[in-house]
Amino acid sequence: MPLVYLTYIVAKKARYTQYQEELSYFFYTLQLIILCHLVFISMVLLSFAIPESTVLQIQTVSSMTMLFGHLTLIMVFLMLAFRLKHNQMKKVGETDYLTSILNRRAFFERLESIPKRDDLYFILIDADFFKKINDDFGHDVGDEALKHIANQISSLLSKADLFARFGGEEFIIAIANISETNIKAVAERIRQKIANTPLLYNNLNIPLTLSIGVSQYSGADVQDDIKTADAMLYQAKGNGRNQTVFSFN
Repeated sequence: MPLVYLTYIVAKKARYTQYQEELSYFFYTLQLIILCHLVFISMVLLSFAIPESTVLQIQTVSSMTMLFGHLTLIMVFLMLAFRLKHNQMKKVGETDYLTSILNRRAFFERLESIPKRDDLYFILIDADFFKKINDDFGHDVGDEALKHIANQISSLLSKADLFARFGGEEFIIAIANISETNIKAVAERIRQKIANTPLLYNNLNIPLTLSIGVSQYSGADVQDDIKTADAMLYQAKGNGRNQTVFSFN
């Protein structure tokens, strides 16, 4: 019964993980244990036809192998449990508590692994009149608005794109391996998606719009490129909001 429960826990908790080596070792060991059980039972059933000394030898080897296998399973299970817990804590540390996307620190950490080339772009996004939403409807609705924006934008991005809450009502996206034409299309698709998808909350229909600034990697410091995107964002706000302003090299 403990073995069955252990197998169930591993299969359920680790099924969608990337720990292929540990999982393979776990299930190979499980197969070995089952085989040893079958051999042990076979020796009992065939004891009348096989010399007793041979039966005892085979049963001893089977028992020792089963014991080793059970100990191995426990060790592998503990390793998997540790890695799952470690990754869970890491994910919590990287995730924005409200929107469940990356937080600012995790964004910059992951940005380090992206090749710095001129096909890397930054999109800085700010929710228009967000203070008015909080003042008119309350901070609970403001929180729902941020979650709504994050969910809608996430649906338009690929797994390779970095998307994070930059602070307050600001979001940031880093997209690599994309052309100037396509980054314009992505930014406009995001703006239009939010403008055409108001927040529905407790019978309230709250329109939302975004101001967006886009910059291209300049070949120097990404912080400067993000500042450029921020300048484009404030230019969009100054031009009347609900629009996208671009700055390309």
